[in-house]
Amino acid sequence: MDAIIIENIPFDIQAKQLYPILKIESNRKYAERLDILLASARNIACPRVAYKLAAVEYDNDGTVLIDGVCLMSRVMQVNFEDCRRAFPFIATCGMELEKWSRTLTDTLDIFWADTINMMALGTALEAFKRHLTDTFETRMTSTMNPGSLEDWPLSEQHKIFSILNAAGETIGVQLTESAMMVPLKSVSGIEFESGEKFHSCQLCPRDKCPSRRAPYDEQLYAVKYNA
Repeated sequence: MDAIIIENIPFDIQAKQLYPILKIESNRKYAERLDILLASARNIACPRVAYKLAAVEYDNDGTVLIDGVCLMSRVMQVNFEDCRRAFPFIATCGMELEKWSRTLTDTLDIFWADTINMMALGTALEAFKRHLTDTFETRMTSTMNPGSLEDWPLSEQHKIFSILNAAGETIGVQLTESAMMVPLKSVSGIEFESGEKFHSCQLCPRDKCPSRRAPYDEQLYAVKYNA
């Protein structure tokens, strides 16, 4: 199946939604400044997503094959045990916002722009989940991202791009040799249907992570994922 491109995603985040995140609610001067910055971002923002329906198979050694591409992860082997389809994807805030943020010179503006770009990426991911449900009638899904766990290193990101062929370029995302993406506020991974919700955070002991979505479960890996 060819990749599906989701574009023309509305980015209508309002400044007041960012006030508590950036801790500027009580500072009118900063609030007005953020209003102006965000208005510029909204005028050019083009978050995008590329994804596809892919077949899940298993090699003789138990490794997972996604559209024939071998992915090396013990956690994935367990999570995909009952899966026969998966949805590899790339989502991005868009090169338009990336180029815009590079023109900024003030340290505070650069910091705020980084948050705005992250919000645009979040908007793209929300659009992806809605499209997935509407198009393929998926039940509860979970996500695995290369580099989020030692078990599935960032280098495997090259395989996600390979599965999606040229779709990454179509939405303006470039992958470097070191497996970093440009624009920086981009993410790749595999969405899959799951009987219970899985978060990589459950297997990550990193303290004070601002992106944590679930508490670390020190017994989970040993019980469920340890070979």
